[in-house]
Amino acid sequence: MVSASKGVIVQCDIPTKVLIASLNEGCGTGDRVVLRELDDTTLLINPKFVDLVKEALQKHTDKNTFAVPVQDKRL
Repeated sequence: MVSASKGVIVQCDIPTKVLIASLNEGCGTGDRVVLRELDDTTLLINPKFVDLVKEALQKHTDKNTFAVPVQDKRL
């Protein structure tokens, strides 16, 4: 029997895929963020959770981005 799922395809690297997949653990038993893992770098995610995934990725990026201090070259 064929089944169809409505979702959003996300292509990413493996560490990002693991981060997105970990969002399933924070959800209740009813809805899941990741509907299917299509391959090593592609996920089908629930359209209801697109904003949640974007926010989680932005927080992760902000936490792991470092600004290089600007040195005064006039000295």
